[in-house]
Amino acid sequence: MHSPSPKTYERRRPEETILYQTLADNLNTFLDNLSAEGRSIPKHVEKELWAFLECGVLGYGFVRVKCDDCKNEQLVAFSCKKRGFCPSCGGKRMVETAEHLTENIIPHVRVRQYVLSVPIPLRYWMASNKKLLAKVHRIFASAVEDFYIARAQDGAKSGSIAFVQRLGSALNLNIHYHMLQLEAIYEPRSTGKPKQRRCSAPSDKDIEALVEIISKRVIKLLRKWGYLKELDPDEAPVDPLFEEEPTYASCMSASVKHRIALGERQGQRVRFIGSGFGYEGELPELTGHLCANLNGFSLHAAVSIPRHRRDQLERLISYMARPSISTDRMSLTENGDIKYQLKKAWRNGVTHVLLSPLELIEKLCSLVPLPNMHLVRYWGVLAPNAKMRKGVIPGKTRAELKQEKEEKNEDEHKKPKKSNWARLLMRVFAIDVSTCKLCGGEMRMIAAIRDRRVIETILTHLGLNPRPPPKAPSRSQILFAS
Repeated sequence: MHSPSPKTYERRRPEETILYQTLADNLNTFLDNLSAEGRSIPKHVEKELWAFLECGVLGYGFVRVKCDDCKNEQLVAFSCKKRGFCPSCGGKRMVETAEHLTENIIPHVRVRQYVLSVPIPLRYWMASNKKLLAKVHRIFASAVEDFYIARAQDGAKSGSIAFVQRLGSALNLNIHYHMLQLEAIYEPRSTGKPKQRRCSAPSDKDIEALVEIISKRVIKLLRKWGYLKELDPDEAPVDPLFEEEPTYASCMSASVKHRIALGERQGQRVRFIGSGFGYEGELPELTGHLCANLNGFSLHAAVSIPRHRRDQLERLISYMARPSISTDRMSLTENGDIKYQLKKAWRNGVTHVLLSPLELIEKLCSLVPLPNMHLVRYWGVLAPNAKMRKGVIPGKTRAELKQEKEEKNEDEHKKPKKSNWARLLMRVFAIDVSTCKLCGGEMRMIAAIRDRRVIETILTHLGLNPRPPPKAPSRSQILFAS
């Protein structure tokens, strides 16, 4: 037998978190209030809210794993796999992305992080328009690439990977880009791999020039598309999302401005807690090395990773791809409001944002992206269809890895220890679902259980509660019935 491992799997209990309890107790009330006002949220947003309440809960299904040595069994609950605000699924996706990019995509060259923040109105326009989000990324990525290839031969390319971050520190919608730029250029050859050349780091003047180029090009685009008028820069065109989903659009628009869109405090600012009084905006005054701002656009490029520090690179990517919400920063007040701690105190002493349960759900709605909106974007030699990509990346693409996995597992009954799924759990939560907590032996996946009656039978037999956590009915319906 194997020696027991101290890092064996213990099921997480999302139903014990403030985020889960808030949704379970108030989601029906939130939806019923909208219905009473003749409003609704998009189906994909409502589906994500309900899916979160099933994530990690055994009562909705699980995988059975069994130890080959002592025959001990464990149950591993299913995940919702959504992209909006689920901390667990966001954490797993973060680690998977960081590992894949570090091992298979980003070549062994120095990389630099560029962070682009945009003016407040543009944050909403990009959140509500996928084409605009892609176009602004194109302007950003091409401007930075042009800086690196300015003195290279024709046909030379560099590359970058951009992460679209949607959340500000106060649970507000804040669309901005974190981009990893290769500090190398690649010149095509008639045969063999492209020629690689190292690039110099940018100076403060270079960053000032870049933010000026980006801001001018984006403003020109906004005028061309009708978002900005020459005489009235605040006038915007008809918003397609607002016409199709007015409630969803209102939640987004209010969130970028730290305001409430629905309920009793509609139109008012979000409440903040701190030693001072006033409002601290999300855009900082950027000063210092490789930092510049202009016309509401800000560009930061002071962070770089040497070519040999792949551990640092993986940590940086994890930060860039981090989940939207941290449940560890949530607490409850005596009257049942949710207090969310900021990452660091603002200059005016603000330390927390204070939301009622229904206001929190409103903010969650604004964090759910539009369907098919790409939140990780590739550029240059790292783009999926780039001609030089295979000669640049150090590993294999996801498609190649998937094909290899399918071929390998065609006739093999896999054990979780060799699977990406078990490896991800180990990397994200420091737990090993493949190791038996009784004897240290290897656990093998034997079944995926989804049938309601089978779920109840197994959980009852194991002495576990077979029923999922209850969801409170709408309070407005209870008052009406009484």
